[in-house]
Amino acid sequence: MKTTGNLGLKKPDGTDIVDITDLNGNMDILDTAVKAAQDHAADTVKHITAAERSAWNAKASTAVATTTAAGLMAAADKSKLDGVAQGANNYVHPNHTGDVTSSSDGVTAISPGVIVNADVNAAAGIDASKIGTGVVSNAEFGYLDGVTGNVQAQLDNRPQLNSNNTFTNNQKIISTAGMNTSPALSIEGVTFNAALQIKNTTPSTGKRYSLYSYNGGDFAIVNETDAYAVAQVDAASKVWTIPGGVKSPNVPNQTTADITYYVRTDGNDGNTGTADTAGGAFKTWAKAYSVLPKTINHTVNVYVGPGTYPETISLKGFGGEGALSVIGIAASRFVQRVEIVNCTIVTTIDGFTCTATTVEAVSIRSSTAAVVNQVISTVSATNQSGIVLNLATARLTACVISNKGRVVSAVNGGKAYAENFSGTGNTHGYVADLAGHISYAGTQATSINGNYAGAGGIVNSEVLNPWGDNTLASRPVTRAYIGTGHGLTGGAFTKLQFNATYYDYQSNFSVGLNRFTAKKSGLYLITGGVITDSFAPASASLVLSAWINGTRQLDMGSYNKSGATGNIYTQGTRTVYLSAGDYVEMYAYADAYMVTQGGVGVFNDFSVTQIA
Repeated sequence: MKTTGNLGLKKPDGTDIVDITDLNGNMDILDTAVKAAQDHAADTVKHITAAERSAWNAKASTAVATTTAAGLMAAADKSKLDGVAQGANNYVHPNHTGDVTSSSDGVTAISPGVIVNADVNAAAGIDASKIGTGVVSNAEFGYLDGVTGNVQAQLDNRPQLNSNNTFTNNQKIISTAGMNTSPALSIEGVTFNAALQIKNTTPSTGKRYSLYSYNGGDFAIVNETDAYAVAQVDAASKVWTIPGGVKSPNVPNQTTADITYYVRTDGNDGNTGTADTAGGAFKTWAKAYSVLPKTINHTVNVYVGPGTYPETISLKGFGGEGALSVIGIAASRFVQRVEIVNCTIVTTIDGFTCTATTVEAVSIRSSTAAVVNQVISTVSATNQSGIVLNLATARLTACVISNKGRVVSAVNGGKAYAENFSGTGNTHGYVADLAGHISYAGTQATSINGNYAGAGGIVNSEVLNPWGDNTLASRPVTRAYIGTGHGLTGGAFTKLQFNATYYDYQSNFSVGLNRFTAKKSGLYLITGGVITDSFAPASASLVLSAWINGTRQLDMGSYNKSGATGNIYTQGTRTVYLSAGDYVEMYAYADAYMVTQGGVGVFNDFSVTQIA
């Protein structure tokens, strides 16, 4: 039998036997449950109505109240409320006007001009820019603290020049610190752009002296009456010396020892220039040039560091018994151009790239013994020359010249030796004009029109006079002989064994192959001779021929003998054009077997000389 889910009432199925006891039990259970529900609804304490439930749910939480949720008051908030005065309201900040102004937002401002000296505390530390016009800096304002008297009066008592550029009132030069010689003399911050007149302070003599600058460097005090130097100062050391009565105001500016200077892009022209560091090197070539003595009797080197220098490396007017070199590395030292003018000592320019496009890269004028090495100029300047010599002599080596009208130009007797040049895109190569002379060796820069000489100019390579190579060391000259006699086959040509030489300048002859090989194309003079021994037949013929490249081409001479046995001799001379690589050998034809004589002599001879 089944039962209900809540009260457990019995539910008989259709096949179950109905028992009255079960029905009575169900009724008792229901009676008890219904009575309990009635009793609860009637009890106002236990039973809660819908209205009472809604009111309860609407009550605040028991948590501490926040600005967004109701709740219980915190103890701290209660304490704050206890401190509010009776009748307090929302406070509004009052406004004020006058010297001090306040606004409703609480901002307070002091009106301009109302604070007086008495209002400022001694420790306020007011910025100097707030005083007067503000032209005195804080640092300058601090310096005034050391002034012991009237500033203007102290300035008036400093040494000054009058309208005649002379010191007056026996004022003294306190110190020569800071003295410089280029472009003008500076003494204690005063710069003199003209000669400084220095009056002798001894009244009895009353002589006047002038301070002159010579050659842009040294200074000398000169007695104007006697016109000779009484003291001079060296531009580098700033040391005054007495020259010992030099009878000319042109005191020479000359070296006293070897000098080395350095120039770097990160240097400074205020440095000494004597160290290869940013703190020691000059910044510009112009500064290095300004301190170089014009008379150089020692070795002077100026090393230029990598970088770009927008200036001309200029060497002008140097003389003496020494040498001056300006040294860089061509690929990393960029300058506008190079010029050597009126120099009579060895002046060397080594390793620079020139960027000028409107003038020649290198100009050498009225100078002797110039040396230009590893100069590069490849910018386009088709109307200009790479290197120009005018009334000058120079050696030029390993330069790279491209895109120029002329690689090297020598005029007005200028003379240059150029060696191992390179470059492309030039209109002309070496050009000598107006008695200019350029000789060259090694590689050349390429050009469209090649070398040119005019108006007495000469351009040559290994040629020492107008007739060509005519010295033993510079021309192909060979003379060979038959060292040991050998047989001649009868009725045929036999190659003569010229296997020993008297001389062979330029090494054109091979004793192993018995042949002369031309290394240069040109016109050659060939001389040959041969003599047999005394056992030649009573009737015999002998023909001597020069074979070129293995082919009979020139018969040198012949001899027909009749009568008693004995020697047969023949010789001859011919001229022939040989191209580079052509070779010459001597052959003899005998109509019967014969034997040549050997050893040194006047008859067995094979000579070749280039004549043009």
